[in-house]
Amino acid sequence: MTGTEFKQLFETHFDAVRNYIWYRSGNPELASDVAQETFLKLWEKRPYADKTKLRGLLFKMAGDIFISAYRKQTTELKFRMNIKPGFENRTPEEELHYRELKEKYEKIL
Repeated sequence: MTGTEFKQLFETHFDAVRNYIWYRSGNPELASDVAQETFLKLWEKRPYADKTKLRGLLFKMAGDIFISAYRKQTTELKFRMNIKPGFENRTPEEELHYRELKEKYEKIL
């Protein structure tokens, strides 16, 4: 697939892919992010993509990326709910350890 063909594919299907994810998620920002990531992954896999089935492939990839993002969000929410803020009477060492863990967690996300 050439760059021109990819551009045409993008212009033809981007809105449909974004709207599909928007419908599933109810979140327009997430829908745009997932649609962009979908086309990025398709660009990376373009030598292997079957040109006759690209529309279906786009929607399948977008659905998979959305599910992955949803799982990540759910895991993050569960983790945040389990953090107990404001431990009282923490020693300076405990406070330092807590801050280091928090920084590592934020870097990972």
